[in-house]
Amino acid sequence: MKYWMMSVAAAAAIASVPASAATVTFGEVALNNGDSVTNQYQSYGFTGSNLYYYTDSRDTFDGKGVAGRANPSDFNFATPISALSVDYLALSFSGGATLSVYAGTTLLDSFSYVAGNADVNATRAFSGSGITKFSFTSANPSYFAISTLRFTPSAAVPEPATWAMMLIGFGAAGYALRRRRSAAVTTTVRFA
Repeated sequence: MKYWMMSVAAAAAIASVPASAATVTFGEVALNNGDSVTNQYQSYGFTGSNLYYYTDSRDTFDGKGVAGRANPSDFNFATPISALSVDYLALSFSGGATLSVYAGTTLLDSFSYVAGNADVNATRAFSGSGITKFSFTSANPSYFAISTLRFTPSAAVPEPATWAMMLIGFGAAGYALRRRRSAAVTTTVRFA
């Protein structure tokens, strides 16, 4: 019985470990400069729209990244995330620009640049519950290039069937403990 209880406790401890952060360094997928980036990074947890692969030996992040020139350029996450960190190779535009994170269509957080400013070799971090999209928009976009994304998957919420199975399991464990205890107390007396 002790071994059974210890195995249940171990399983609960393993199940309660939060999901770890994912780091995607662009250049891990073999692409040519200017190739469209739509589904190449699905295995990392996101797809892109209006994005392309970028290489330039003048940049310090080994010149590989993902860039966008269309307005807007988006990273769409397959499952919601709770934190996002973005490393830039370069960010260049002649109009104002905004970096935003969304949960569906709801804006969670954003960072805006005034016209003409650039951000080179910098990191921007965003947080929020259920982030599904990171977007770059500009009134007059030139380009941006990102070398690395770091993101943390949101904690999963169990489905109703999972809750039911868990409650049934607790009930079965309680029944087994109660039944065993009552069996241990029963004594038999015989008279000859």
